[in-house]
Amino acid sequence: MAPYVSHGSGGVNKNYTYGLTALNRRITLADMKYARKIVARFGGIRPMARFLGVSPAVVQYLDQVGHIPAKRHGEVMRIARAKGIRLRPADFFDSAA
Repeated sequence: MAPYVSHGSGGVNKNYTYGLTALNRRITLADMKYARKIVARFGGIRPMARFLGVSPAVVQYLDQVGHIPAKRHGEVMRIARAKGIRLRPADFFDSAA
């Protein structure tokens, strides 16, 4: 079971693990900046939402938190490939990671 982090306490647990990525690598807060780059490659929030079949609010949230859940990585990769958007599995991590 994943550890609980209270976001109302004012502190952020930088060691909190958010699960496994498609590459079976644990991700932490340090990895959560790549989503904005992926959203930009899709042409912005609304185009990405349209491609994924979700509301723009969902993509806006992903952009704000800077993280795309691992269960969506394959779907995002498949849609990017179909739309001719250059995207690699490594793009789901910050380059500093």
